[in-house]
Order: sequence, then structure tokens, then C-alpha cells
Amino acid sequence: MAMAIQLSETCLRSLLRHSGHAPFRRSFVARSQHRLFQFNTLPVSCPESSSSKRDRFEHKLRQCHSHQPPEPKAVSELWSAYLEWQPQTSNEYEKLMHSLHSRAQATRRSINWERSLKAYQDAMDRGIRITLPMAHMAITAYGRTGQLDKAKETFAQLEQLDLVDETAYNRLIDAEFNTNRLQDAYLTIQDGKCKGILKNDVLIRHVDRYVQLSIVKRNILRAVTAVEEWNVEDADVTRHLWQSYYDHMDIQLGNRHWSSSEAIDQFVEQFKRRVTGEVRVPCHALSLYTPDRLDHLMNLMRRAVPTYTPTQKTDTILYIVSRQRDIRPTALFSRQLPTPPNPCTSRTYTQSLQQASVNLLDKDSYEAFILAFLSANDMDAAQRMAVNMQKRFGMDTRTHLAIVQGWAQQGELAQAARWLDESKYATLVKRQLQDPGALDAYAVVMEGWISAGEWNKCLDQFKSLKVSVGDLAYKNRRIVKAATVAMLAQGDFRSTERLLARRQIQFTPTTVTRITQTLLSARNGEAYRVPGHVAIRGLDMMERILDVQMNLVAIRRIIAKLGERGDLTDAYALYRNYRHSATHGRRIHLVFEAMMDAATDNNNIHVAEQVFFDLCEWYQTHRGPDARPPLSSYNHLLDTYASRQPLPHAGKVTKVFQRIVNEGYEPDTATYNILIKAFVNLSNLQAAHSIFQTMIKAGQKPDKWTVNTLIQGWVDEHDLAGVKRFMQELGTLDLSLDTVSFNLLVKGLLRLDRRRMSAIRLCRRLHRPSMMKKLQREGNDEYSLSSENIWTIFESIFGFGRAEAITAAASAASPRPVTGYNTTPDEVTFKLFIKAFQSAKDEASAGTIKNLWKASL
Repeated sequence: MAMAIQLSETCLRSLLRHSGHAPFRRSFVARSQHRLFQFNTLPVSCPESSSSKRDRFEHKLRQCHSHQPPEPKAVSELWSAYLEWQPQTSNEYEKLMHSLHSRAQATRRSINWERSLKAYQDAMDRGIRITLPMAHMAITAYGRTGQLDKAKETFAQLEQLDLVDETAYNRLIDAEFNTNRLQDAYLTIQDGKCKGILKNDVLIRHVDRYVQLSIVKRNILRAVTAVEEWNVEDADVTRHLWQSYYDHMDIQLGNRHWSSSEAIDQFVEQFKRRVTGEVRVPCHALSLYTPDRLDHLMNLMRRAVPTYTPTQKTDTILYIVSRQRDIRPTALFSRQLPTPPNPCTSRTYTQSLQQASVNLLDKDSYEAFILAFLSANDMDAAQRMAVNMQKRFGMDTRTHLAIVQGWAQQGELAQAARWLDESKYATLVKRQLQDPGALDAYAVVMEGWISAGEWNKCLDQFKSLKVSVGDLAYKNRRIVKAATVAMLAQGDFRSTERLLARRQIQFTPTTVTRITQTLLSARNGEAYRVPGHVAIRGLDMMERILDVQMNLVAIRRIIAKLGERGDLTDAYALYRNYRHSATHGRRIHLVFEAMMDAATDNNNIHVAEQVFFDLCEWYQTHRGPDARPPLSSYNHLLDTYASRQPLPHAGKVTKVFQRIVNEGYEPDTATYNILIKAFVNLSNLQAAHSIFQTMIKAGQKPDKWTVNTLIQGWVDEHDLAGVKRFMQELGTLDLSLDTVSFNLLVKGLLRLDRRRMSAIRLCRRLHRPSMMKKLQREGNDEYSLSSENIWTIFESIFGFGRAEAITAAASAASPRPVTGYNTTPDEVTFKLFIKAFQSAKDEASAGTIKNLWKASL
């Protein structure tokens, strides 16, 4: 379904305002220029007017102090006066920060927090003595602007001077709450209690807020743990806690009060079903449903609602639940234990449960506990359970495989191999099982070494395994495949031939394709680990020894991968081996077109022309002297000329298009799209738009690619007025924009140079790092937007600003974007802002956007 995008009136006025020859020469954030200049410009005092400027500052300071909180206009005038005259004493700075602080507290979001921090930093830079109230206000301001690290740094400085008091603790705890760092706030509360600085009433107030915020974030376990630890008996907290349990158990209250007898009857009934295992509970929530938890919840409710009297049903259920404390789990309880891929359970809970039932477990229960410990990432406990299980019940391949997979997921491959050696797993497989599939645990380790690029360690594992189990290793498909990949990656073709000759399994073309793709995809950062010619030689050798014939679809994918890597020579060598295959010609064009695409991606017109000539020759040889390739092949050649960098080959584009028409083909949508692309890359938007109109008259319906290519052209030329006219034209043609269009507009607002970015990608593909770094350096030096400008654009796109972004990135909880478009930002949008901040040399902000992107996934 097409996605329509409607710009708001503000965005439309912005487009009109920026129309003209050079719309981006004006600041995009003109409405915020005053604020930006205030933060980027240090005031300079003129000797001849210093007295009058000082008098004005002192007058504005007294005026703000006479009204609490001060009026917005008075604070703005005070700040303007401060920019003209900087105070000379701590008292004046303290009063200034107090005025800004008071005004900032009157609104939810205020620029005065940043102004307060600017004044605080100026005072430190000028060597002014920092007073305790100034430090307190700075901690609060850092918290409100999402700079918790600096708030903690200021608090630490007070600790070094032995100046930490209750106010400092309160300010730091509030800062941690404001930045959604609830666990940090909890630790600070405990620290303040241990040192005897925070009073009981203050402690309870902070804990109440901690509990309520935990409930809001649906972390019931954290909330109920805090209530139990601190003996919180607040009625509102109790109500919120009970309501969260109702929601967690999917109990619909309807018009009933949360403390009504009917509601509580249903509550304890559902709670009991989870305690006894009648309802399966996710492993991360097991500790929420214990008899002690229910007792505590009932006690809280009785204190909050003294008039409550339990019904006979509730009393009966409470008695049943209380008896669960004395029941030791057996195999029947194994269903209560978590199994992957559920989230991790409580490690302490699982350990206590296992210790209570150690003498009553059967084999199934052992297996359930092992999987529970693995889910909790307690590998040592899982291994101990597996050893005990082996002593009592003998060999079990599933649990050994699960433990090895647990180590592998943590990247501890050496630990996994050590576990297999210490448990003498290979010997047991050889003597008792004689099952090649039981060796999959070793295959997991070998595949892990391959993913890490450790070819030697993979082969060492294989050699050790051959000594232990002999020919049984050659019967396991995964082990033979892993050993083959490692040998080929090292270029050891002779050993690979011996291995394949000795194999006792059947290889298929799909297996050979996957081995080749694994070799080509192995990377070490930006570099590929295996040369392309090594992978191609390995492919040829496997076809010969295994007597398998690769299909053309697989060859097309391998050629495409080689082109993506920049290994055009190796791709062409593979293409030459297959271009005469499949004389029936049903799919032969796949190989030719894949090679032409690879040549286009690597900016090599000569190779693309040679491939097209080979294709024409193939059709004349196998289909007759008058046979010609399909229109799609002509379009591939046309695209090669249109995509040439730095500029398209206009003459050859025209020549190929004329040939298409002369040979009787009717240009399709793809043909017109490529022509539009060529003229867009030549910056001839008038010609590109003329082709668009010709396309419509010819009866070819434009697609998303057509629309976005034209938008890209106007964005490249910074002609947003042209974008607006085109969008209005689309409305008359029943066409719409999509998320790609949205990101193109964002790219235009951020002034990212598409052509330079394309050239950088080409240099990376062609392995020209010096040229790539030069282009990146030039792009960063020429980038005209400041970090503040980019944040302003970010706020206009996402609906929230820098402070909220920093807070959300730190708490891993992304706010929902509110845009002026009928679509939402996607991963491309985030990448554009990351690139913009990197171009503006603001790596900190780029890191914030990366973390925010992760939080939004």
C-alpha cells in the first residue's frame, strides 16, 4: 500500500522561504539564531561602556530577584545583559544562576537550564569561587539537560571537599530520576542512608518515587523488591503495585474497585495458578509469583484498606499457596523452569530451587535445571548439573550441546572446548553412541572459530577430534563443512582435496554454494578475510571432486557478492567459466546481467560493454543470426552508462536508447527511470522532468523509483521549491511519496552530499583507502551545519530535542517520534543524522544517535 506524506503548514512555509538559487545559505534555524549565538559567542566588554553595561546587569538582576519566579521577559533581558557584562564575584554568579534556575523550574522544558550551566562554566573558566548553592543548582541543571555524568562529576567534587549535604544528595537523586537512571538513583539513596545524611522522611519520599517510576516502566519486580526492602506502606504505592499485578495477569477489573472482594478473589486465584504451575510463567517473572510475595501483597492491601475482610474463597486459596513453601520440586515442577529462548530467570531463585530438590530430581528435571541455568547465564551451575546428571543417569547429548551453545553465544569458545575435553565427551560418543549427529557439539565450536576468523583453531579442533573418534568425524556433515571452510580459507587446497576424498557424506550444489558464500562473507572489520580468487578456486575444486554442477542462480549470487567486495577480476573469471553454460538459454541471461551489475558497481564501463557483446553473440549463436537479448539486458547497459562516476556518459546513454527504439523495443518504466537517473546525475533537472512527462504520455506508469529519483535531483540542487512543485504535481497524477522520499528530504535538510558519499563508497569497494580518507576529510571540512543546527533539525523531524534524546539513549527507551509527516523515521533516518554529526565533528552526538537507534529497535 502506498504511503502518503503530507507536510505541515510550517514545513511548507519553510520550503517557500528557502526557494531561490541558494536556499541553504540562510540558517535553517533562523528562529533560534539568538539562542545559538548566545551559546557560541563569549561576550566581549568594551572599556568605554563597561560602567553602563554593569549597571544594566545589576538592575536586571535586582528586578528578577524582586519577583519569584521571575517573568520570562525579565530573565531574557537579564541574560542579554550578562552577555554584555560578565560578573566579577561569586555572589553575582549565584544570584544569576538562582534567577535562571527559578524561571526554569516554572516550565517543563526551558532554555534556562542550559543558560544556567553556561554561567556555571563561565564562572569556573574565569576562576570565580564556586559556592555550594551554585554547585547544587548545576547538578540539577545537568540532570534536566540529560548530562548525568557531569552531575555526578560535580557531586564527586563536593565529596572531595567534604561538602556533600542532604541537598546535594537530593539534587543528584533527582538528576538520576530525570535521566531515567533508576538503578543509579536507588544506589544513591542507599548510599545516603548508609552515611546517615538522608533523613527517614526524605528516604521514603525518594523510594516512593522510585517505586512509582518502576511501575510506570512496567518493572514490577524492581518495584516490589524496593517496597519489601524499605517497608513502604503508602496507599498510592500499594494501589499502583496491585494494579500492575492485575495488568500482568491480564485481569480486567471493569467497573470493580481494585480492593473489592470479587477482584481480590480473582487476583489470589490467578496468583495461585502461577505459583502451583497451572499457568506457565515466563522465566524472568518467576520470582514475582511466590507464596512470600502474595503474603506481602496482602499485608500491604490490608494496611491500605483497613476495612477489607477476606472471603472464604480467598482464605482457602491463601492456605493452599502457603503450603507450597513446604513442597519440594520433583520432575512435575520442571515445567515451571524456563527453557530457551525465553528471557533469563532469576539465578538465585533457580539455585535455591535446585538445592532444595537435589535428591529428588529425575533425568527430565536435571535437564530442565540445566536449561534454566543456561537461560540465567550461570554456566558454572549448568556444568555442575550436567556432571551430576551424567554420574546418575549416563550420557545425554542434548545437554552437552546446550552447554556448548551457551558458551559459544557468550563468545567463550575456548571454555566450550575445555568443557568437552574435561567431560571426555568424544570418548563417550565413540564407545557408547556411535552416532555422528552426537558430534554436533564439536561442530558448534568449529563454526564459532570460523565466525571469529580463527582458521587454525578450527582445524586443531578437527585434528583432535579425528584422533578421538576416527572416521566418525567424517560422517558429520557440519564438521566436514567447517573443516572444508577453514582449509580453503587458508588456501590449503591439497588438504581440502584429501578431506573431500575421504568424506562419508553427500555434498549438494546448495552445500557448495553456502561454503563459497561463507568464504566470501568472512570479514575483519572493513577488510575481507579470504581473497576472492581463493574462494573461486575452491569452488572450482569442489565442483570437480564432488562431481556437482552449480546452477546459474547460485552463480549469479556469487558474482554479485564478488562485485560487492570489489573483486571484479575474480567475478569476471567466474563469469567466463559459465557464460557458455546452459545452451538452452532459459536462465543464461542471469549470469550476463549479474556480471554487468558487478561492472556497474565498480564503475568499469569496458567490462560491462564486453559482457553485453558476449550476450548478443550468445543469442546469435544459439537462437539464430537475428536473435537479440531481451529489453532488460539493454536496460542493464543503459544503467551502466547512467551510473558512471563522477558523471554519466551522456553520449552513450543517448546512443543505447536510440538503439532500443530502432530495434523495435518499446521502452518500459525501467528504461525511462534510467534516463531520468542519467539526467539527474548530470544536474539537468529540466530534461529529467521532461522525460517524466514523456513517460506518462507514452502510457508508462511512474513508480516509486521514478518519484524518488526526481526528488533526489532537486534535493541535490538544494531546490526545495522544486520539490514542493513536484509534490503538488504528484497529487494530480494520483502518485504519493514513501519513507524513501521522507529520508531524501531529511538528507537535503542536513546538506549531505550524495555524490561525495557515492564516491566514498566506490573507493571503499575498489580498495582505495587514501582517496576515501581524502574525500571524507574534504567533506567534513566543507560541511556547513553546526551541531546545534543539526539538533534543531532533529527536533523538527523527531518531535523531541537533545536532552530527551540523551536521556532516552541512556535508558534504552526511545520516545515515540512525532513528525510532521504521515510516516516515521527508520534506520536510514538515524544513519543520516549520525553521518551529519560526524561531518560536523561531533562524535558525542553521533554516539547519542547510535544509542537512540539501538533503543528504538
